[in-house]
Amino acid sequence: MLKLPSLKAVLTRMYRNGIPKNTIEDLYKFFVKNKPENLIAINPNFIAIKTGISHLEMLNLSVDGVLSGLFEMQWDINCPRCGNIANHTHALGDIHNHSYCQSCQLDFDNYADQNITISLSLHPNLFEGTPPEPPAMRQVDKRMAVVTVLDLIGVPKFRENFSNQIPNLDHSVKVRSVTLMFTDLIQSTAIYHDIGDLKAYVLVKEHFDALFAEITAHSGGVIKTIGDAVMAVFHEPLIAVKVSFELKKAVKAILSKHKLEEGYGLKVGLASGPALVVNMNKVLDLFGTTVNKAARIVGFSDEQNIAVCQSTLTDADLNRWLGNGAFDTRTIKEELKGIPGLSKVTLIQIP
Repeated sequence: MLKLPSLKAVLTRMYRNGIPKNTIEDLYKFFVKNKPENLIAINPNFIAIKTGISHLEMLNLSVDGVLSGLFEMQWDINCPRCGNIANHTHALGDIHNHSYCQSCQLDFDNYADQNITISLSLHPNLFEGTPPEPPAMRQVDKRMAVVTVLDLIGVPKFRENFSNQIPNLDHSVKVRSVTLMFTDLIQSTAIYHDIGDLKAYVLVKEHFDALFAEITAHSGGVIKTIGDAVMAVFHEPLIAVKVSFELKKAVKAILSKHKLEEGYGLKVGLASGPALVVNMNKVLDLFGTTVNKAARIVGFSDEQNIAVCQSTLTDADLNRWLGNGAFDTRTIKEELKGIPGLSKVTLIQIP
């Protein structure tokens, strides 16, 4: 049985904190219509399907729900061979780089973008008496996508409230494949000189708002800002490239509104590959060679193109899309600071 007055109180608090009324009503129906044992260890995307909200809305709702006392969040370690939940914990910092599946008698690596996923349970305080226990043996439901660590790290509220769960650099969580984006405003210092400090401040804020909105709308995540630059993360190289073009157009429109045209724009650099999820001074961050490459090659971009590493161009979907479009490309070989040898950097012109 559920404590309905307590459940209503939590949902009312979430509504007052900005969760839409229809979402609150759908959540309430979801909880009261399901048996208590079905409210334990739920894939967040199952709740999204039942309540009709988007993937991004569900990610934010997961975090809001934990902070409000609606959910308990659990990190599940999925065996890549049998799909069983080999281990689980309530603290991401407790997860090691390797796990063991008793069923398969298999040691396997853990990856933030693949087999470290989250499940949500209705908070124990919202059950009458002792809440149900999750099944001793659970499997990943392959009928719907899982929510991984990589999905959550792009959610601002998660980074703000759960960075302490992320392990320090000497005990990091691996990402097998991710696409990193770095952006940089062209001639940002000159902007302050040309239009004045106050107008320049407004312009930079508008540029951040546009970038954040476009990135998150396409399942990307903003990891941090550095001055007027942005570091963002994407699952798929193709999405990252498409978003890059949209970002450049959006920033160009903002610059034009402020009567800044020739010589101004947005630089974008992309690199794909493995990375580490780390806690750097109590702030969630990504670390590794892929991050360094993206940060280095952004300098080769200009207002008319984006700079892309060869690792990104190996993606089959991206190659097909580029092959079907009117894209001019030029590949250069450059020395990147801290990275041995010459690196190929491809400049893709805005179509």
